[in-house]
Amino acid sequence: MAENILKTPVGELRWAKVLTPDSKFKEEGEYSIEAIFEKDEVNDLIAEIDEEADMQLRVSKKSKLIASVPYADTDDGRVRFKFKQKARYKDLVFQIGVYDNDNREWDKETKIGNGSKGRIAFSLYGWDFPGKGVGVTAQLKAVQVIEHVAFDVSGPSDFGFEAVEGNASSRNEVDLPF
Repeated sequence: MAENILKTPVGELRWAKVLTPDSKFKEEGEYSIEAIFEKDEVNDLIAEIDEEADMQLRVSKKSKLIASVPYADTDDGRVRFKFKQKARYKDLVFQIGVYDNDNREWDKETKIGNGSKGRIAFSLYGWDFPGKGVGVTAQLKAVQVIEHVAFDVSGPSDFGFEAVEGNASSRNEVDLPF
């Protein structure tokens, strides 16, 4: 049976770890990204995810509750989706396709910053973990960046700081009295 690939509308991309897998918490590495959408734009996707979770619950022999779905409402009335994909599983190695608005392969050196706009291709993976419940994971397949915001490490001016008089320094320029 062919894998059913779903696509999101254009949304606001956040915390993109799609160019290289993050292995901070998972030794095998994991690709991940979040995207925020207007609720009315993703009602069909939410219904499909809920249908998959309900199906997992119906076929489960032990679980009686839905433990996890890959979306949640935000405080401002939008919906945040989380997508992830293991980088390695047993003998399999996964890569995420990342493309620009013209469907050209994304430059791996150009990090994707929060606030970029894009679409995500994913598949649904239903699971049953006895004692925890059933759930659905949105397995990341590809990202198309429509509007790029450069990844930027915040500096002191981003927080409203300016240089002021004082004697605090993190540099080793302090004169020692001996």
